Amino acid sequence: MCRQKIFWKIEHGVFSIATSKGEVIATDLEGRIISATINRCTYRRSYQNRYLKLRYRNGRREVSPLGTAEGYEICQKIYSLLIDSIGQVKEGTPEVSSLLERLRDRNCDWLREDSERILSIYSGSIPIVPPDQYFTVYIRLTKGCPWNNCRFCRLYSKVSYEVNTLSVLQKQIADIIDLLGEGIKSRRSVFLGDANALLLPTKQLIDALEIIKRYIGLPVYSFSDGFLTPKNKSVSDYSALRKKGMRRVYIGIESGSEEVLRLLNKPMDLEVASEEIVSMKEAGLNVSPILLSGIGGRLENEHILKSIRFISKLPLTYGDIVYLSPLRIYNDEGFHLLSNELGTGDENNYHAYAQADRMKMEMKSAYREIHGVDPPFPIAIYNLLETIY
Repeated sequence: MCRQKIFWKIEHGVFSIATSKGEVIATDLEGRIISATINRCTYRRSYQNRYLKLRYRNGRREVSPLGTAEGYEICQKIYSLLIDSIGQVKEGTPEVSSLLERLRDRNCDWLREDSERILSIYSGSIPIVPPDQYFTVYIRLTKGCPWNNCRFCRLYSKVSYEVNTLSVLQKQIADIIDLLGEGIKSRRSVFLGDANALLLPTKQLIDALEIIKRYIGLPVYSFSDGFLTPKNKSVSDYSALRKKGMRRVYIGIESGSEEVLRLLNKPMDLEVASEEIVSMKEAGLNVSPILLSGIGGRLENEHILKSIRFISKLPLTYGDIVYLSPLRIYNDEGFHLLSNELGTGDENNYHAYAQADRMKMEMKSAYREIHGVDPPFPIAIYNLLETIY
């Protein structure tokens, strides 16, 4: 039997290997699985040892979280393929030799234990990161959400809001760096969590950013909101954060309709949220407004048209991203009641993506009509199932 040919490289802290059968595996330089493509399906693994199965069906991207047993099975398959393939990798440099030695010792049990250590450092699981922050170092300056009353969200429902002291933050950073080892070379940024770290006083944020710069030295990204944060931030505050490494802020606008926001229990003045984004842009920050898709019934057209109108008025430029987030379905009484009030229906997955397609098309059209050119920023899907850390 002929041995299949393999191709490999180390780039930006990621070891990737591809076989002539079309299998592709990527790990960090400590041997942690990042992703793998096997039998035309792509699998992604998070630091928390969660696995996702990604594939396209009828032109639509499908995301399926794997259970513990399924994740263990695909993990074994990935490491088996790696061990079978790395024998053909020419060692060449000390970096490659060290990586291959580590890979031969890695297995699913090591990954599980590694994830348990990571969760211990963070004192619990990390809910979400934005889609473009998959290769980030998560720093938990705050825990939970300071509002935590939006009717459509359950991400922080079991997490008490807390603020870590700078000494706790410094230890967390040191522990993460020590644990990730060579794996930190695959990271591109720092994400300052959880739901709204920017709500903290500017001086406290600057002190945190200085520690992050000293220990890690990567650009920093964070969530904010459009109703609590604007009360204590000005252009000069955002400028100070920009000088200390902040690069992009993600803001859950959800809708340009006041009626939809009222039903979502999002106490936001859209004019205030718009002014907040303008202030961030004046300070040199990039922004990512996030809108829901999947609002139905009598409010559907209002939601779409007013959301597009809101985005069209913003001074968005290259480096910004507009995200459309399909409304996530929760099987509880509160969500069913909200769904009925919104006219959305419980089985709204297809509708949410169809609405996102319409919003994207009409948003581009509106921008061209106003500015005479295509938008310089991407309009992308933010699937909460896919944004694991």
